Amino acid sequence: MFVKLAPDLTDDALSEAIGVAETGGAAGIIATNTTIERTGLTDAQAHQVGAGGLSGAPLQPRSLEVIRFVASNTTLPVIGVGGISTVDHVIAALDAGAKAVQVYSAMIYQGPSLVHRLNKGLLQHLDRVGADSVAALTAA
Repeated sequence: MFVKLAPDLTDDALSEAIGVAETGGAAGIIATNTTIERTGLTDAQAHQVGAGGLSGAPLQPRSLEVIRFVASNTTLPVIGVGGISTVDHVIAALDAGAKAVQVYSAMIYQGPSLVHRLNKGLLQHLDRVGADSVAALTAA
C-alpha cells in the first residue's frame, strides 16, 4: 500500500504523515494528491476551476517541494505526482527524490501518446548523462 499525501500539508503535518506511513507498514508514499490552493491562477481561472481539488500544471511547483521534503525524510520510495507533463517535469521529480512518476491530467490534454514522448525523452536524458536506467538516476 502506498499513502498519498496532500500538497496542502505543512512540513510538520508531512513529517507526521511520513511517520504514520512508516510505522503502519506502507510500501511507499505518493507525493502529491490534488490541492485546494489556487496559487498561480488568476481570479478568473480560479472561478472557472471552482471548488475542489486542483491537479495539473498549477500543482507542479508545490508538488516538487513536497516530493523533495518527503524523499529527504523517509527511506520509503516516493512516487512523484502533480503537474507532470514534460520530460523536464519527470526529470525534476526524479531529481527531487521520486523513484517513479505518475501522470494523469496531462494524459487528458495530451492523450496516451504522452507516455511514449515522456519515455523517449527520458531515454535521451539517460544517454546524455551516461546512465543506463532510471534507477541509476534515482540511486543517490
